[in-house]
Amino acid sequence: MLRHCLASLALLALSGCPGEGEPPPFICVDEPSPPPILLSPHPAAVRVGQKTRLQIEALLSASCGGTTHTRPTSVTAEVEGPGGQLIASQITLASTGATATLEFTPERPGPHHILVAFSEVGGLHQFDLHAAMDRSSEAPPQLLAPPCPSLERTLQGAWVCAPEVLRGDTSLGSFPNSRMAVAGDVIWVVLGTRVERYVDTGTELLLTGSVTHSRGAVEFLRASPDELIVLHGSALARYAFQNGALEATGALAWSRPTLPIMPAGPHGVLLREGDWLALGTRSIAEGMATVQVCPYERVAGTLQPTQEVCRTIPGEIAGFEPTVLWTKDVPVPTPSGGQSWLLRRWEWSGGQLVEQGSLVLNANAVVLDRTDTSSAAVPLVGSLLTTSSTPPIIAVATWSPQLRVILLEYLDPALTEVHASPTLYWTLNPQAMGQATSVRLRPPPP
Repeated sequence: MLRHCLASLALLALSGCPGEGEPPPFICVDEPSPPPILLSPHPAAVRVGQKTRLQIEALLSASCGGTTHTRPTSVTAEVEGPGGQLIASQITLASTGATATLEFTPERPGPHHILVAFSEVGGLHQFDLHAAMDRSSEAPPQLLAPPCPSLERTLQGAWVCAPEVLRGDTSLGSFPNSRMAVAGDVIWVVLGTRVERYVDTGTELLLTGSVTHSRGAVEFLRASPDELIVLHGSALARYAFQNGALEATGALAWSRPTLPIMPAGPHGVLLREGDWLALGTRSIAEGMATVQVCPYERVAGTLQPTQEVCRTIPGEIAGFEPTVLWTKDVPVPTPSGGQSWLLRRWEWSGGQLVEQGSLVLNANAVVLDRTDTSSAAVPLVGSLLTTSSTPPIIAVATWSPQLRVILLEYLDPALTEVHASPTLYWTLNPQAMGQATSVRLRPPPP
């Protein structure tokens, strides 16, 4: 491949000056090359199967042996796909010689490495773009009448659009000033002084248990059909449905940190796998954002801290699923002076947090902050800067069990205030009157 050419030719590539009696070749170097200069910011991600068009500006300050070259005379490019294969591309030089237009069509999701070299001057540029799967045709949108700050769905098809439960246009129940969580066909409702358990029968909500509490406001819920773990403001509590009754089985005190895990988010999130539980909170270490993960274990029906010490990992929380924690951090500045987000996926298993994979985003991509109160949320990737030629693209991070990598799924750019969970993504519908919610069921990961 071009980028494996001899490093000894680097100075020629960087200056754009030819060797004795021969034009400058398309040279790739092992050392960092100049950052790409785009006429407009390149998008956070591009779409598989859709033609991508990028405009790249040459670097125009170079001279050799008293001869000053003011404009490039030619340009070449190479696009490498996720598996290392070359992607067909076309690049043309503008009549002024100052810019080039590169066109290619991504064939597979994942990172695409791009090399562009101008000659006689203009420099060598290399950068990465991620191609996202466009699966919108696999998940037609459905409309719900009310706005849904959080959204879950029972196996019987009822929508839990907090604080309401809907089947079609019919309300099955309303629970103002509550927090709600779904596990299968079970709907848990936590009110100011009461915890209730309902079952969606397919036609109605059936109240199966209720118990009072005096533990105050709710930070986070982690539910299974017969058990609810609640992170209250100062207590970690367990509620269990057994022998046909709902009961509280004790609580542990915890210290609520000053900082929430994300703007307008809770101050802690819970992961659960079998008898093992983890509490993730935000912390600061040596001026850098970190995440503290503290383990707990269910023993004889009660929650107890384990012998393991709390673990600190870099970054901030970007998403959470029942057994998965997503984090984001900024590893290094980019050559152009920006920063690249590093997205990580961690799995909670056997009382241990293990990193499964990571994804380095390009300089114009940003992991969006979350504002909903759902029990599960996956990271959303958007553009830091947009123009008419780089419209906003919002992509959802997804884990491919088969490929063992993090991929991106494309969402319609017309969507606003987007939310995503492992099974749904939804938004306020800009074309509908009022505050209707447009929701799509996410297809299974590849």
